[in-house]
Amino acid sequence: MGNIIYFPSPYPDEDYRSIVYRYYLYSPYPTYARSLQNLYAERPPQKVSFPQNLSRLLDDLNVSKSFTERLIQEHTFYPLLKVLITQEKHQNYMQGMYDKLAASAVLPNRMHYAKILVHPQERYCPKCVEEDYKRYQTVYLHRSHQFMFLTQCPIHGSILIHTCPECDIPLTKEGSSQMLIDQFCPNGHNITCFDKPMDIKEDERQLLADISAIMDWETISLEMLYTKLMVITGARGYIHFRGDFIYKKKLLQDLIKYYGTAYLENLGIIPEQLIQQNSIVQFLQKSNISSNILIYILLIRYFSGSVENFLMSNETYANPVPFGNGPWLCINTICTKYNQRVIYSCKRKIHEWVTGTFTCPHCGITYSRKGYPHKEDENQYTIDTMGFLFIDKAVQYFEEGMNLQEIAQKLLSNKTTIRKYMQPHRGIQSKVYQGNVEAAKVIELGYHEAAAAINPKLELCKETILEAIKFVAGQGGRPEIRKFNMHRYDWLMKHDRAWMEEHLPPRKEFIRKVNRNARETEIYSLLKNTIDKVRSNPPRHQIKASLFFKDIPSNLKSYYYNPQIKLPKIKSLIEQSIESDDEYAVRVFPQVVEWFQKSRYRRLSLRLAQRHFPVYKRCSKDIKAWFLNEANKYYK
Repeated sequence: MGNIIYFPSPYPDEDYRSIVYRYYLYSPYPTYARSLQNLYAERPPQKVSFPQNLSRLLDDLNVSKSFTERLIQEHTFYPLLKVLITQEKHQNYMQGMYDKLAASAVLPNRMHYAKILVHPQERYCPKCVEEDYKRYQTVYLHRSHQFMFLTQCPIHGSILIHTCPECDIPLTKEGSSQMLIDQFCPNGHNITCFDKPMDIKEDERQLLADISAIMDWETISLEMLYTKLMVITGARGYIHFRGDFIYKKKLLQDLIKYYGTAYLENLGIIPEQLIQQNSIVQFLQKSNISSNILIYILLIRYFSGSVENFLMSNETYANPVPFGNGPWLCINTICTKYNQRVIYSCKRKIHEWVTGTFTCPHCGITYSRKGYPHKEDENQYTIDTMGFLFIDKAVQYFEEGMNLQEIAQKLLSNKTTIRKYMQPHRGIQSKVYQGNVEAAKVIELGYHEAAAAINPKLELCKETILEAIKFVAGQGGRPEIRKFNMHRYDWLMKHDRAWMEEHLPPRKEFIRKVNRNARETEIYSLLKNTIDKVRSNPPRHQIKASLFFKDIPSNLKSYYYNPQIKLPKIKSLIEQSIESDDEYAVRVFPQVVEWFQKSRYRRLSLRLAQRHFPVYKRCSKDIKAWFLNEANKYYK
C-alpha cells in the first residue's frame, strides 16, 4: 500500500466521516473502499467512526501532533465518548487511534450511536449546504447536525434531512461510501429549493450547548463527572445525612416535574420507566451514566442551569456539625452557671436522627436534644438526670426537716421530681429496670449511661432483640422485629450474626408461582401481532426469530429463552414464520437488480451477487439456477 501524499484540511464543524470521503474524492483510487484501505493501512472497518493509524499521517505528511489531536477533538464524537468510559479504556482507545498494531484489538468496529446520541443516518441542513457550496465549492457533513435530539439546524432553523425531499432517495450511502458533494441529490434534485426555515427551538439549542461544553472540556472524565454529580446531589439535599441513602425516587420525580412529560417524551425518555424499581436502583451509579448520558445532562441542567456552570463550579458538600461546636448552655436554674455556655462536651449518637447529650461540669445536670434532620432548638430538650448539685441540695433540705413541697419550692422544681430523686435516700423501692440496672444509678446518671456502665453494648442489644421477639410473639417476622429498634438490630447483625440467626425466626421463602399457560398465551398473542406486521411490511434484511422479539418485553423474552421451559406452540409459530435462505434469496432479488443497475458492472453474475449479498452463498442449487436464469435479463 502506498504512502499518504495528501489529506484534506478539515472545514469548520466538519464530521470526520466527511473528511475521509473528501480524501477518497481526491485520491487516485477508483473505489471508496480502496482509498479507505490505503488510509488505514489495513482492512478498514465497515463503518468509519474514529481515526486509526494516525501515526501514518504524522510520518508520511510530516504534520504536527496538534493536527491529529484537533482532528479527534473537533471533528469526531470521541470527546463525548471519552466521558462515558474509564481512564484506562480512554488510554487504550487513544493508542488504538495512533498505533496500527493496537487498532484492531482496541478500537470498536463501529460507533455506539445510541450511547453517544448520534443519529444513525447522516443529516444535512439545506441552508448550510447552500452556504458551504458558495464558500468552499463543495458540500460537507456538519458534526453538530448529527445529534439525535436535534430536528433543525441550530443556526438557520432549517429541518435536518437525510433523504431528498423530492424523491426520498437517501443523501448518503450506508458506511459513508457516498456523500453529497454539491446541492443535488443522487437523482439530480436541488435540495436547497425545499428549505423551510422555522423558529429555532431554544430547548434544542441549549441541549446542544450543554453537549458542546462536555466535548470542549478537555480535562473532563467519567470519574470527575460522577464525583461532581454526587457532591451536588448531596448539596441539594438528596442524600441522607448519614451518607448511606440517596433519595433517588424523589429526585427523579422532581426531575420529571421540572421538565414535564411532553419534553422528556420528545427526547425519547419515558417518565414512567424512569421511576420503575429497576431504573431507580441503577440511577446515579457510575456504570449507568454511560448508557443514559442524556438523562444525566438533564439532571445537571436541573441542578446548575447548564453544563458549563456545573463544570466551572467548585461546590462542596458537607453536613453541618449537629448542635454546632459549642459551648452549650447549662439549663439548671439552681446552678451558678445557669443559662451560661459552660458545657464544652457533647456526645452525639446517630440513628434515624442525631441525638446530642450534654452534661454541665458545675452541677452535673444531663440533658438530650434532637438534631439533624430535625430543626435544632435549644429550648427543646429532655432531662436525663438533674445532677449531683440538685440531689445534694434536696437531701440537705430533707434532713433539715423540710417536706417535699417546700423542697420543690426551694429548688424551683415540683413535688413529683423531688419525690423521684429522694427515693433512694428515703429507702423507698423505686422502679425496677431491665438488666439489673440500679435505680440510684439511673437517678444519678440517667438510664442509658447507667445501663452502659453495667452491661456492654453487645448484651444491651441482645436484651433489646429478645424483648422485641417476645413483643412480636409470632405475629410478625424479621422486618417487624427490626422496626422495634433498627439501630441495635443492624449493629447486632454486624457484630454477632450467629447469635441473631439462632434466635430470630427463620426467613420467609419467596415463592413465585407463574401461570405458564397464561404466560404462553400472552407471548403467543404478542408474537402473532408482530409477525403479521413484519409479513405485511417485510424488511430489507432476512426475517429471523430475533426480529419478532424486538418489541417483546424483556421479561417475556427471557421466559421464552429459558431452556427449562418448554413452549411448543410458540416454537412452532416461529419456525413457520422465519424466512429460509431460499425464500429470502427470491425476495431480495429486486434489491440486487436495483443495486446492479446503479453499479459500474455490466454483467450480473452469481459470483458478483454472492460478494454483495451473502445469502446467495447459502441458498440451494435450484435457487442459484433460478438466479442465473433471471440475471441473464439484465445485461447492460
